[in-house]
Amino acid sequence: MRVLFDTNVLISAFISHGLCLDVMEYCAAEHQICVSVFILGEFKEKLQQKFGFSSQDIQMAVNFLQKISLIADYNENTVPTICRDKNDNHILAAAFSLKVDCIVTGDDDLLILKDYANIPILKPQDFWKQAGK
Repeated sequence: MRVLFDTNVLISAFISHGLCLDVMEYCAAEHQICVSVFILGEFKEKLQQKFGFSSQDIQMAVNFLQKISLIADYNENTVPTICRDKNDNHILAAAFSLKVDCIVTGDDDLLILKDYANIPILKPQDFWKQAGK
């Protein structure tokens, strides 16, 4: 199963030892983690600006994600324009381009959609329940 992680879930997985880390570890072992260049860019930016991570620590985290993830490649012209936050449209484009089985996010602007192109959009706790954990 291919699972696309939104930036907020990745950040939670890296900065705390909780549900998002458990979900990420489970998916790394049992499924295919998916991200995009856009998601990795947001990830780097937020770790630096909001959490004060060093450039070296950020690069190690990005290298790790690149090693364990399938990276979406999509044309900017294929990005939908349905989300209030235009950045969230990149999450949908990545999910569609990789033909993922679900999107895992904590972003209410995405969660309100419930699905996109028949791709379920789930909170980490809902994904965890569906996985039987």
